[in-house]
Amino acid sequence: MRLFGIQRQLAFAIALVATSIWSVGVVSSVVSAAAPGTPAAGTIAMTPSTGNSGTEFGLSFATPQACPGDGPAGSQWTAFITAATNDLAPITFDPSGSPVTAAGFTASLRDTTQTQVKAQFPGIGDGLVNPPARLVFSSSFFNAVPAGDYWVAVSCYRADAGGINQTERFWATRVTIATTASAGPNNFTFGPSTTTTSTTVAASTTTTTVAGATTTTVAGGAATLSPAVPTAGGSYRATHPNCRIGEIITFTQPQSTPPTATATCATAVSGLVRPEQAATTGVATVTFTAPTAPGSYTVTSTGPTSGTRTTTFVITGPATAIVPLSAGGSSGGGSSGGSASGTSTGTIAATGSTTTSIIVWGVLLLVFGRMAILFGREPKVISASR
Repeated sequence: MRLFGIQRQLAFAIALVATSIWSVGVVSSVVSAAAPGTPAAGTIAMTPSTGNSGTEFGLSFATPQACPGDGPAGSQWTAFITAATNDLAPITFDPSGSPVTAAGFTASLRDTTQTQVKAQFPGIGDGLVNPPARLVFSSSFFNAVPAGDYWVAVSCYRADAGGINQTERFWATRVTIATTASAGPNNFTFGPSTTTTSTTVAASTTTTTVAGATTTTVAGGAATLSPAVPTAGGSYRATHPNCRIGEIITFTQPQSTPPTATATCATAVSGLVRPEQAATTGVATVTFTAPTAPGSYTVTSTGPTSGTRTTTFVITGPATAIVPLSAGGSSGGGSSGGSASGTSTGTIAATGSTTTSIIVWGVLLLVFGRMAILFGREPKVISASR
């Protein structure tokens, strides 16, 4: 009997392991491979942007960026350099995380210990990529780098059903390497590319790089307001559309309260979605209190990636106010001297007397009327019995 119980437990454990392996395989096979020509998800900064083969440098994002999946069953990422003539989207990676299908000089980047920065796991739960902050070109491997333009990139990849590590999402910056004697151990310098390029980054999004400086603009028109026509002194919401997820948007309207506010761009989709189905663009919204003075006002919203949006609204009159019944200088609900006017429901119109005085006079009339009735009666004579 005891042996039978052990056999049952062993069978259960084997089934559990098999199920786990099958689950990992299923998750890993769900790959949103980037098709050739797929644009970068954004740029990655190289700091310092210039140096030589002995200069230590780091990579960073302007705002947090994430791979489509996380954990051992999800995406991994690699930091590498490759010829600028390569399309980064279809590059695949070997089991160790090295890029293998790129033409020309291509290699994983090295940290200050000469360790290759590859096959890194993104953050658990959020998929965030933590780009390397201490990198060098001093490895002897880089002494064969030909002069020219290169992409310095970070790519997220995941194995498809056939076990091929496909690129899912990537970020890049373009640099120029020039051969220079005594410029570090490998005799070259690096700096922002001077080549002008233009490439589509996402739907309605264009990135233009001129002399190494990159500007990204996401088309999306004006900011929107709700309500579209704010009331004087009333609350309204301003929305910046088509921004990058995680981007910090700054809203400005000097005559409103507060005059400046910030919001983080977030997806407008509610509920849980799979990482590969997550949106890359969203909206940012803040709340203002509108000005009270009549006039035309402009709301400006700006993001470091999505650019600037503007919209205007008009306040046509002062804030509506309720006129107290005891307010002086008014009669019959009118106004004088430019004072605010309004309406009141269920109250007695102002006639120069307050409600309290009317009640007092009513009570006095009632008392005097009662006294008049009593005084008008004939007196009754009551005889005393003896």
